[in-house]
Amino acid sequence: MRGPIPDELYRTLPYLEVLDLSDNGFVGMLSSEVAWMHCLELLNLTSNDISASIVAEIGDMSTLEELLLADNQLEYLIPNSIGNMTSLRCLDLSGNSIQGTIPRAVGQLRELTTLDPSWNLLFGPIPRKLSELQALVLLDVGHNNLGGPLASELSGVTHLAILRLNDNHFSGEVPAEIGSLAHLEELRVEFIVFRH
Repeated sequence: MRGPIPDELYRTLPYLEVLDLSDNGFVGMLSSEVAWMHCLELLNLTSNDISASIVAEIGDMSTLEELLLADNQLEYLIPNSIGNMTSLRCLDLSGNSIQGTIPRAVGQLRELTTLDPSWNLLFGPIPRKLSELQALVLLDVGHNNLGGPLASELSGVTHLAILRLNDNHFSGEVPAEIGSLAHLEELRVEFIVFRH
């Protein structure tokens, strides 16, 4: 399927729980009308040509558990309103051209198990607020322009099994406290330019 996603789709199916439009040729912006789908639990738009920004209205989707927007043409910032999506368990924004910083509001997503904004143009530090994501199992921030010191507070994310920090520009060293992550199975720190 190709072309823009019609706004009517969102308005006429307000009780839909799963919307999977992945691996198509959809283009254009993700419309603010998506917030009309107030029962949606999974939104999968992976591998399309969705462009522009993630609309702030996405934060109104309080029932959404999985937001999968990988491999599109998204740009600009991750909206702070994403912190209102308190049911979210999986957030995959990988493979876009998203700029700006990772908002502190992501630290409010206490049900989150997967956070993957890898392969973007993000800069700035990893927010210390992320250490409050006690359910987090996978954190992949690889292939960005992130910088600043790595927070030792990441060791507080006790269920973390996969931590990918590779291809960034952090300062200092990998905190020794990360060694206390008892469930850690994969740690990637290759191609990091540690600046002093």
